[in-house]
Amino acid sequence: MPDTSGMEIECMSAKQQSGTVISWNRERGFGFIQAANGKNHFAHIREWMSDDEPTVKQVVIFESVLADKGPKAVNIYLQSDIESGANALKAGV
Repeated sequence: MPDTSGMEIECMSAKQQSGTVISWNRERGFGFIQAANGKNHFAHIREWMSDDEPTVKQVVIFESVLADKGPKAVNIYLQSDIESGANALKAGV
């Protein structure tokens, strides 16, 4: 049986939170998100789940994991995407 303990630890340590995109380098595909608690998180385009490209000042929902170089944002969604999905569910769409 393969050792999956590392993956389990990473998944268990993820914490969903909100934040704001404070910088984004389109050419390099990364930037930083400042969480509501003030901590900055590295963000890569591979973790961006919304259709729209990231821009500064967007409010996002993401999971925070501790990477080798510090906090990292994963599973990043625009807050407006989450809200519109919830509204669609309420409306029965």
